[in-house]
Amino acid sequence: MIGKLIGLIALGALGATDASAQAVGTQTWIPNLSGVYRCVHNCAGVGVTQVVQRGRELTLTNGAGQASSAWIN
Repeated sequence: MIGKLIGLIALGALGATDASAQAVGTQTWIPNLSGVYRCVHNCAGVGVTQVVQRGRELTLTNGAGQASSAWIN
């Protein structure tokens, strides 16, 4: 009886956490990341960032018009 009670408490504690996970290296498809993004935490500046994706290549443009390149590896 005590074992079942401890198991029930443990399951309840696991369900109450705010955890998430992401599979790494198992996707065969390329996600579509194109769009407009807004920083919500520890931002270096204000405004939005636009992401344009062409295949595995990404172009990021910040609110000041500065562009950066990246790729999906």
